Amino acid sequence: VRSHCHEGLLESAHARRAQVLPNTPFSLVRALDLGDLRVELLHFGPAHTDHDVVVSIPSRKVWFTGGLLQTDRDIHVGPDASVESWPMALDGMLGGADDDTRYVPGHGPVVDRMAVFEQRANIGMLYGSTEQLVRRGVRLEQAVEALDSPTTPDGEKHPGTPDWEWPFSTDTVRQALPVIYGELESRGVVARTQLPIQGI
Repeated sequence: VRSHCHEGLLESAHARRAQVLPNTPFSLVRALDLGDLRVELLHFGPAHTDHDVVVSIPSRKVWFTGGLLQTDRDIHVGPDASVESWPMALDGMLGGADDDTRYVPGHGPVVDRMAVFEQRANIGMLYGSTEQLVRRGVRLEQAVEALDSPTTPDGEKHPGTPDWEWPFSTDTVRQALPVIYGELESRGVVARTQLPIQGI
């Protein structure tokens, strides 16, 4: 019996704990002929994890998205997520979609492409808002603190509060902030204290 996975799964911590591993890894795409049905397995890059696989049935205009899409709850941002590239993975599933395309999420009811567009926008906003904070010099602990206390005792906006509302719940943002701060740091984007400019 063949079981398929992205090749990155075999090197992951999940695989090291598994009793049985998939035996047919692939890199980007694999097509399966199921007689009267063609099924495509695709990897659009790191997103929910670094080895997400989605399943497309082109003739039926159906996508099975796994954890890339959640429709009855917020997304789950685990330590191996890549929030920066997650929207691009959703773009891969949206390419060529039309009003008849349906998406079966990892959790929740089946949705159309507009729901995927909305989640793509929210994930992009989550990443963009966090990057904005970092570039303003806001440290991770300040951003987390601001989730529970968005204003200071004197009524001013907490420096760790973004310029617009977070697109997900406080718990989800709290989970995501360390991951995104880590992604930004890996690109050399870190919070630096802004020193006042001395007049000449």
